[in-house]
Amino acid sequence: MLSAKGHLEGILKMLEGEPYCVDVLKQIKAVQGALDKVGEMVLRSHLEHHVASAAVRGDTQRMVEELMEVLKYR
Repeated sequence: MLSAKGHLEGILKMLEGEPYCVDVLKQIKAVQGALDKVGEMVLRSHLEHHVASAAVRGDTQRMVEELMEVLKYR
């Protein structure tokens, strides 16, 4: 997450000047990659801690609906 923050701060600093567009696009891609990694970590944790025990709790359908909602934005 710190990587995404650092890259984002770098982009903002770049935009204060007259940066080369390709350099800005590279930094944006780096932020997207860092956020994707964080998203994967959060999803894995959710699957391991909440989805895996959904049947025991009786809320399997709610878990499916939540994940379908989230995954439509990926």
